[in-house]
Amino acid sequence: MKNPDKDKRSKSYYWEVLVIIFGLVLFKFGIDEGFNGSIGYNSKRMLGVRNGYLNALYGFFAVIGGCLSIYSKRKK
Repeated sequence: MKNPDKDKRSKSYYWEVLVIIFGLVLFKFGIDEGFNGSIGYNSKRMLGVRNGYLNALYGFFAVIGGCLSIYSKRKK
């Protein structure tokens, strides 16, 4: 016989795991884009920083948020 509480708990982490995977992908591609020329001319021909590092920061926050969400659910 299956334990219904265990199945319910494992399904409750579905969105958190998706957020963590999305954050890791965003972080990886943001770092790659940032290293390919972090300072240069953007599309408006103005000298500035490309948004690759900003995407990496968003990915980092998504990973941290997903981990904290799982941690808070496990504590309950």
